[in-house]
Amino acid sequence: MKKLIGLTSLTLLLIFSCASIVFAADYVKVGERAVVEELVADGLSLNDAEYYAALDKYVKELEAKGEKIDFSSAEDLDDEWVRSHPVDFRNKILTGDKAALKKAALNQAFLKGNKDIKLLQENDKKKGIIRNKYTVKYPDGSSLSFSGETVKEKDINEKVSTNTNLDGPWNESDFIKETFPGSAGNYTSTTEWRYSSGVNYSKVKDVLNWYWSDNDDYYAYYISDTGASASYGVVTVASESLSNHINTSTTDLSGFAGYTDIRFQVSGSFSGSYLGLGISIGAGGTWHQYAVAEVFGPFVNHWAAQYT
Repeated sequence: MKKLIGLTSLTLLLIFSCASIVFAADYVKVGERAVVEELVADGLSLNDAEYYAALDKYVKELEAKGEKIDFSSAEDLDDEWVRSHPVDFRNKILTGDKAALKKAALNQAFLKGNKDIKLLQENDKKKGIIRNKYTVKYPDGSSLSFSGETVKEKDINEKVSTNTNLDGPWNESDFIKETFPGSAGNYTSTTEWRYSSGVNYSKVKDVLNWYWSDNDDYYAYYISDTGASASYGVVTVASESLSNHINTSTTDLSGFAGYTDIRFQVSGSFSGSYLGLGISIGAGGTWHQYAVAEVFGPFVNHWAAQYT
């Protein structure tokens, strides 16, 4: 049963490993090289990619141990120290330092990222500015990013057949932006939600292909939809549903949508509040994260959505 996502406890429990795992490039062995290559292709720096690959392996090792430690009472690390000692900070995380893990998990992107992006959007709206992407980065190294873009493609002659209509299953959503193509033709609308912190890197991406006819300002139709996801660290991808749509064409009163549905799972090492967009998940818990594009005539609305 769907339920509204809300904040609960800010206490985190994680498995503690006595083994010392120091972050360095040589920590990423052949087995993790594929992860590094994927993250670099996704736009991360080599250093960040190697860190998240090491973190992903570290979390799996923690889960195998089964020993838990409560770091809710750990000291609060100063932002200035984190900013000026990024390598030391990551080393501390990978060696189970409770203060570093607390700082990484209860990061500013989680606590205020969604609110800050909405503020940027409101300020841009007042100035008449349109942006395809919003990213907020914080002194503690965490960040949250929304992006939505629609580009015109080469013309095609035939309408592609569609699948069964789907209801939108999300119950919480965050508006990213609205795009307007401007002329008839084939379009690709891309929507992406991306989150990174000291304990995780995750993304959900949807690509909606559609056609708009200038014979009727309100008429457009669905062609295809696909998506992609990635997650390394404390959160992993439990399942993917990459090709989904709601309705197949637009009128003056209705629209259609394409979306990617990714079910994320928090490591059994963690419980309590974690991650961005106000999501609170217990140890081993899951939630669905969506990237959505809605077409109403020539207008495209890009959304990030979720439910538990």
